[in-house]
Amino acid sequence: MDHKPSEARDYRAEVSNARHAARLLRRGAYATAAIGVLAAIAAVISWITGESGLDVSVEYFWAFGIATIISGVAFYVSSWSLALSASRLEVQLDSRRGTVTEPD
Repeated sequence: MDHKPSEARDYRAEVSNARHAARLLRRGAYATAAIGVLAAIAAVISWITGESGLDVSVEYFWAFGIATIISGVAFYVSSWSLALSASRLEVQLDSRRGTVTEPD
């Protein structure tokens, strides 16, 4: 099936948008992981200073710290998956047109 040049431009815009979204996801991943690390540190400090008991500190550590860090990792992996999918689409489009372009 032959694609019109305007359709190829539309796909290029979608590829560009996907790469931009991937960059935003990575920034969100960094922020989420940083918040998780801060929450984990706060839970440990709270236990060390005696503001809360060990059981409450461990609960906060797992509930907020580790869960948020894992969410940040999931964001990060999703961002790379999105970027890889965009690159695959671009390669497929270029192979149909017989051209090769460098990724953004």
